[in-house]
Amino acid sequence: MKNMNNTAIAHKRHVQESEDAINHLFDEELELDVELDDLEDYGEDVQFVADEEYDVEADETDEEDEAEESEDEQEDDYSEDDDENYEETEGDDEDLLTVKKLLRKPKLDEDDYVAKVGPPKAKKMATGEFGPWVKITIPFLIKHPDTKEGVTVEFSANRSIDSKSRLYPVLKGILGTELSNEIDLRDLEGRKVKVSIEHRKDEEGNVWENIVSVRKYTPKR
Repeated sequence: MKNMNNTAIAHKRHVQESEDAINHLFDEELELDVELDDLEDYGEDVQFVADEEYDVEADETDEEDEAEESEDEQEDDYSEDDDENYEETEGDDEDLLTVKKLLRKPKLDEDDYVAKVGPPKAKKMATGEFGPWVKITIPFLIKHPDTKEGVTVEFSANRSIDSKSRLYPVLKGILGTELSNEIDLRDLEGRKVKVSIEHRKDEEGNVWENIVSVRKYTPKR
């Protein structure tokens, strides 16, 4: 009786183990099916991504083609601009091949002007007709009657106040009186005078304003 019970228990245990094994295999099959399903979904996703990458590459190719076309158009435009620039350069070259001598023209007409005496200058000259000498330069500042531009006309002469010298009548005209034996030319700056200008033409054809007379300025009443 005891042996029969043991046999029954052993048989029941064997059956239970078999059922457990079958259930385990079934579970493994379900997991495999799930993994395969996931893999199929993943494959679809991969295919979708691949399609997107293909479209991007196609777009990039189109953009490169458009860029090349744009560059071709720019090259065509650049070539046309080059032709225009070349024509302008040729015109400039023609002007450059025309040699002209620039001559000085006077800024002031021959006339009388009101002027102000600027700061006199003195310079030692090494050689001259009678040896070393001192050059005195007196600038006269004149306002152009039309343009109102300031024009400076300089008078230069040897430092001599002899009555026959070129400097003597100019100093006399600035001071409005006969000259004393000693004059500080720095005292002349700022004085208002009336000057007469005539044109002087040098050997090369340049025209300069030349002060031919100076007299004390007397304002009109």
